Order: sequence, then structure tokens, then C-alpha cells
Amino acid sequence: MLSAASLQKMTTPFKDDYAFGLLVRAERGRKQFWHNGGIEGFNTSMAYYPDSKVVVVVLANVNGPSPDAMLPKLAAAAHGDVVQLTSERKEIRVPSDVLTRYVGVYGMAPGINIVITLEDDQLISQLSGQGKIPLFAESETMFFPKVVDAEIEFTKDDTKLPASELILHQNGRDMTAKRLDDAEARKVADAAAAANKRFKDQTAAPGSEAAVRRMIEELRIGKPNYDLLSTNLANTTRQQLPQLQSMITDMGSLQSVNFKGVGAGGADIYQIKFEKGSLEYRIWLGTDGKIDRANVRRSE
Repeated sequence: MLSAASLQKMTTPFKDDYAFGLLVRAERGRKQFWHNGGIEGFNTSMAYYPDSKVVVVVLANVNGPSPDAMLPKLAAAAHGDVVQLTSERKEIRVPSDVLTRYVGVYGMAPGINIVITLEDDQLISQLSGQGKIPLFAESETMFFPKVVDAEIEFTKDDTKLPASELILHQNGRDMTAKRLDDAEARKVADAAAAANKRFKDQTAAPGSEAAVRRMIEELRIGKPNYDLLSTNLANTTRQQLPQLQSMITDMGSLQSVNFKGVGAGGADIYQIKFEKGSLEYRIWLGTDGKIDRANVRRSE
């Protein structure tokens, strides 16, 4: 279907691991072309391993991380690797003074942090924009959640000092997060607490309705303000702008914007009524005030 030159260009990363619509990276030492996606109620994950000509596709009728968590296990099995299942991990008890060393905020990427807290001798992790997840020890430095196939490893520094970093092992990748200083950690912790309260009280984040209205109007005229979008969202919007603009203009004039609630992932959910139909918008605002993520679907 593609010429050799086009295929080479399509699968050559131009920024980090990102190529033309695909991530090109190594997993367990194997080159991989990867992409995932989903709509309300369904998630998918797909990977192609060009050297072995193996393709793995996972389709799940749930929303969440399950397909991405399952894919590397299936790929490993397809390549003949020994695969350890999450249920095979043995939980142990770790002294409270050791657990206390791990409490803190760890920065994984701009705007993406992991908050580690200790509640009733139980380590709890919370990724930016997500809910709290209990962690269970399999050693004094390695912990795992029971709701997703991943591990969090804390570096073994001076046992009298707080851990300086953690490593998230997930989907065949190792992602390091450095401990933030007290001032930055306090900002992140306050934002996480505010997000938890918003979810509990079901209140919209300040500025999210204005951001939704602005986004719709900018799409209508075909001139999004990319400076007010996260890098990933800006790239996606550039790619999909013709389709998004067509969808918005075809629906006619804007009639109303109604807040429906806060989703489990921290998104503010809005019902947008137009002259010729309705859309459901989900929007996540970053701590810098930019729109971090957004998705839209037609609704009744």
C-alpha cells in the first residue's frame, strides 16, 4: 500500500518516540510500532514488532488501562518469554519507618506527577488527574497495585533519608520520577487535594466552562489557540482540525453549555446543545491553566 520511502518516513520518530501517528520504541529489547485509542465504553491497544512480524491487538469493552496493561504480557508470550502474572506476586509487610521514606511527590514529566501518601500503614499512589490507588509491597523497595499491571520501585538510598526517586515499571517500559522539592511538592499535593474535593463535591474546576466555550468557538472558525493547549492536545488538534471544524459547524448555533459532573478520571463533563444536536465534552485543565486533555462525542 505504501512505498518503501513513505513507510520509512511514517515509522521514523521526529520527536521523542513519536512518528507519523505511531509511537516507535523498544519494549523488552524489541522494536515496536504502537498505538492505542478508544471511545466511551471501549479501549484498544495495538503493537507491531517488525523484526519478528508479530502483531498484538487488544480490544476491551471497558474504559481504563486494561488493554495497555495486557498487551506487553501477550506480546511477551507470543515471543516465547516467561510471563509473570500480577496474581503471582506475593505481598509482604514493610515497617512503617521504611514506608515513611517513600512519602512525597515525584515528577515524571511536565504536569505529570505521582503523589505517594501513607494511610493506615498503606502506601497510596495518585497520578495527576487520576484517583488514589493502594500499593502493596513485594519487597522493601518494590510495590504493586492490584488494579493495573505495574510496579513502582523506590531507589535504595541512605536508609535515613527520603527516597530520591521512583521508577514506574509498566507496559515493558521503565519511567523514572524524581522527588520534587518541598515547595513544588506542596503545590502538587494541594492540586491533588483540590481534585479529590472536586470529585467528592462534583464541582467544576474554575475556568473549565470558559475553556470549553472558547475551544468550541475557536474550532468553529478554524483558529485554535494552540498556546492554551498542552503539547499533546495541540498536536492532536492540528491533525484533526478539518474534521473537528466540520463537526462543530454542521451542528449549527450553540444553544447551551450544562455541567454534568466530574468523571472518575478528573474530567469536567459538559453537555453542549446546538441547534442540530448535542455533544458531550470532557475536559481536563492543567495546573498551568492550559487545557491538558479533551475529548468529545455525540450524545442524545
